[in-house]
Amino acid sequence: MKIKSYLGFAYKSGNIVLGIDNIKRTKKIIYLILISNDLSENGANEIKKLAEDKNWILLCVHNLLNEIIVNKNVKIAGITDENLANVIIKEYNTRDK
Repeated sequence: MKIKSYLGFAYKSGNIVLGIDNIKRTKKIIYLILISNDLSENGANEIKKLAEDKNWILLCVHNLLNEIIVNKNVKIAGITDENLANVIIKEYNTRDK
């Protein structure tokens, strides 16, 4: 899956912010928010409101975050590179078609 490769590249290149608290604190521009399907209801509501307020695109990538970022139990990530965010969105929209 290409999305997995793009997430791995974002992680290795430092273009990803992990966790809702870090996303709230970062000075970097967030272009895309990725959430895991096992995110708690409170966490989902919090990030949805924040994404709405900041006009961020929000995508559910099931358990891909934990496949890429091992040993961190990551449920939410923000992509800080515009080009990476765009290719992830494009791939997400064309998958299984």
